[in-house]
Amino acid sequence: MDLLPHEMADPDKWSFQVWDTQAMEDFYFSQRMLQWDIADKYGRPLYWSDAGGGYTLPDNYFVNQTACTYVGCGMVEERQDWTSVDYDVMGTYVNGSGLPGDVPISERDSQHRRWTVKTDADENGAIHTIHVRGRDRSASHRAVTVEIKSCPASGCWPPPPPPPRTGTITVANWSDVDTWRNLTDHPSNPLVRLEFSEQSNSDDLSAVVAKAPRWRSPLPGAGDDVWIPWWKTVILDVSTPLLGHLVIEGNLIVNASTSVNLSATWIEIKGGSLIIATTDEDANVVGPYTGTCYVKLFGTNPKLSAIHGSDPRETPELIIGREGVALGSGVLGVMGKLVAKGKPVSHTWVALAASAAAQDSSVLVEGEVDWESGVEIVLSPSDFDMHEADVVRVTSVVWDNGNSILTLASPLQYPHFAGGTMQFGTRSIEVRSRVGLLTHNIVFSGSGEGEDTPYTSWNSQLPIDAADAVCPNSRCENGETSETCPQDCIGPAHEYGAGVLVAAYTEDYTSCTSDLVCTSGFRREFQGTADMSFVEFRYYGQNNLRPGVQFQYVHQGNTSLDSVSFNRGYFGAVWVDRASNVVVENSVFYRSHLPTLQVVGGSVSLDNIIERNLGVVGIFWNTHRGATQGKGLDRPKLEAMIGMFHDDGTATILNGNVAAGSERAGFTSPGVQCDDTVSFVGNEAHSCLAGFWFNQYRIRGRACTALTDFRAWKIYEYAVYGEVPSLTLLKIDGLATADARAGVNILMAGADALSHVRKDQRVLLTNSLIVGHSDNGNCLRKRPSLHTCAFYMAWCDHLPPQVRDPQNSGVYISAFLSGPNMAPKIKPWFDGGAYAALFGQTDLDGVTFANFGQPCNTGPRAGRWDHAVTGVPPSAGMADGWHPLTLKNMELVNVAMEAKIRMSGTSIAHPQGNQVLLQPPNPSWINQADCIDMDCDGPKVHANPSWSSAVPTCAAYLACSAK
Repeated sequence: MDLLPHEMADPDKWSFQVWDTQAMEDFYFSQRMLQWDIADKYGRPLYWSDAGGGYTLPDNYFVNQTACTYVGCGMVEERQDWTSVDYDVMGTYVNGSGLPGDVPISERDSQHRRWTVKTDADENGAIHTIHVRGRDRSASHRAVTVEIKSCPASGCWPPPPPPPRTGTITVANWSDVDTWRNLTDHPSNPLVRLEFSEQSNSDDLSAVVAKAPRWRSPLPGAGDDVWIPWWKTVILDVSTPLLGHLVIEGNLIVNASTSVNLSATWIEIKGGSLIIATTDEDANVVGPYTGTCYVKLFGTNPKLSAIHGSDPRETPELIIGREGVALGSGVLGVMGKLVAKGKPVSHTWVALAASAAAQDSSVLVEGEVDWESGVEIVLSPSDFDMHEADVVRVTSVVWDNGNSILTLASPLQYPHFAGGTMQFGTRSIEVRSRVGLLTHNIVFSGSGEGEDTPYTSWNSQLPIDAADAVCPNSRCENGETSETCPQDCIGPAHEYGAGVLVAAYTEDYTSCTSDLVCTSGFRREFQGTADMSFVEFRYYGQNNLRPGVQFQYVHQGNTSLDSVSFNRGYFGAVWVDRASNVVVENSVFYRSHLPTLQVVGGSVSLDNIIERNLGVVGIFWNTHRGATQGKGLDRPKLEAMIGMFHDDGTATILNGNVAAGSERAGFTSPGVQCDDTVSFVGNEAHSCLAGFWFNQYRIRGRACTALTDFRAWKIYEYAVYGEVPSLTLLKIDGLATADARAGVNILMAGADALSHVRKDQRVLLTNSLIVGHSDNGNCLRKRPSLHTCAFYMAWCDHLPPQVRDPQNSGVYISAFLSGPNMAPKIKPWFDGGAYAALFGQTDLDGVTFANFGQPCNTGPRAGRWDHAVTGVPPSAGMADGWHPLTLKNMELVNVAMEAKIRMSGTSIAHPQGNQVLLQPPNPSWINQADCIDMDCDGPKVHANPSWSSAVPTCAAYLACSAK
């Protein structure tokens, strides 16, 4: 009798050895298998053999892909023209009896360990034959282990899709009772759970309904699970109650010209469409949506909270498909088509045309905007404090000579600077605050619980005071929230907003008729696309869980966010995760966690386009609300200064974006290839802790990386920073910075001096403008507020002279090191932390330095010098890491003689009266063994007379006794 698969008597693994095989000598070993079917009814292999070379099919079979209609299709078929055979007295089996016959063998010139199979005449068994061949040139021993492995139940490659659907698509209104008739327990309803049993003498299955949604009324009610089948197009003509799980396999159309809302805990577009736009009778989009629509996505509902509690984080995720795509509560899962076309506006964000003071009740912006009365706008900060953004409502708009006067419903809380284009010699920089539109007529929204208080007043939970663990006690303690103890806890209780997941997945599928006769073995594929424009996401993302919008595993294109606003979030705004050809443009992001927008996935995330977006206020997760969170930093040199815009993809286009107010960097990226002048252009960071931060974890393996056409102003630490390994050249071209405490600081590592490795490495800064103090500078020196500097790895106070009001520095002399420094876990960012490399050079060519001197006569900066070029302070421990610095085609605009070059330490005067400040020599650095490679252990200067007349030699400091 035939054995069941788990009762197979056949060996699933055997080993043998062949001793003293001669060069290219051939052997064949056959094993009789009692149970072997080459393929299932779809032509998929059921077993495969691994003799050490990985997955293989038998040589005498092939995959016939003629007329394939889906990915991975094809049938395993026997090669009818196979002529390589060997006679055997038991070469043919009929009804279990062995008879003489030919056994197919691998061809003589085939590779070692190839195999063939010959099925029995009754197809219940087979002869498995493996080819063993001696080595190419000499006698050898050959040891082979053969392992037989079974394919999964769905086959070794994708099964076919289900049969094509047939029938007529009907159009019906949501409010019509007949729309929902006979759907709740329909066998095709994915919300119905079926139980299957085998039918005798048939490959079909019988099914019974084990569980189905139950409604209390003919129309979907609060908490009900709802299915829109493929044959229905439903018009949302009324607002829905808060549904449970809505599955859309057909079409759901929102095209009313009035107000209508769709509310649910989960919405899953499963191969169908959700369209919010003006459509024709065939559901084709013919124009934007003109009414007002709220898609409300809540993390729980009364039915669920009765089971799981009121905390939406306790609501279970839905795990979908073979890939295990996680659909959290409060999320719209797009595994079909989402179209949301809001009412167009002339501008989604503009520049401020004139500076505005605190308490002003109107502002002047560039361009003639057509924003309606009542819309909400955000004004970006323009000083060092990234939290000085204003969010106000507009009561009227009046055009004025090509600009627009916006009258505000409430006065501004902070000043906002608009200096326009500032010219310094032959180069210029634009310094002005931006104004972003937050309101649109299509809104994807979370609950917004706790948003009645501004973010700056939210607090975090504290350990319980055992002596006074009551509410109220002026302490928001663990276990208390703004819902349970509003007197002590301020801010959202759960920070659980709305999300959209655009993804792809596959699922095994069983097709059933209306009388519950079913056929299994099919596979369905679902691919999400989203086309969204002039849409608002309000109260988006879920803290430490998921962003507002996530694109995952989608590669087909046709996916874009254009002119979308993200208004008040609880995590990141947009994440492109292992997805390609996604476009995000002309959008505004307000109050997100960092990174606000990120592209991750390396080579799997290809050709994404991120252009002309404005980000305002990015919050560092670890100190959000004043708490020191438990999130670890696996890559601290990146994650401790993560950018508002973070690119970890391949061939990403990142152009024209503005990061306005990040608690860490504005941009993090490995840079672009040195011959790439189009992929990173026209980006700007201001009012951030850092401007551009090179991601050293992705630079590895490159010879050259570049930063091009970048602006940064009002940067509290570094406008451009990079600790980069193993490069030959790092090139910065077209940089413009103003009012940065440190303009450019590059540390290049990778050439091990202890191993006497000599590698030419170079930092090149060209065609750039570095402004020490602009019209936007002030002598009061604001510090980033709230909790920006609470986490020590921010190192807010590490720049010299290590107090909160240091001078500004244009370019730090680059350091070349043998390896990585100890920043940020142990030492600050400018730390040496490694032996100096033997070679390296920094070249400045065509750089304009402007406004370096003593800009302040009053305030905490009074009498302090800004310096165009400087070295790091002695605490960095790497003066011998400074290698030659060359300056060519330099332009100086209002640069005092004393402010040209500064190296921390003792000043050396010379006849012109200017100063070249050199770090004093340190005798402890002298090591005679090192004198093989270097001639001194201290800095020396060979400068153009216009910069300095002092030309000290190495002998003026500390010299090795031998060279």
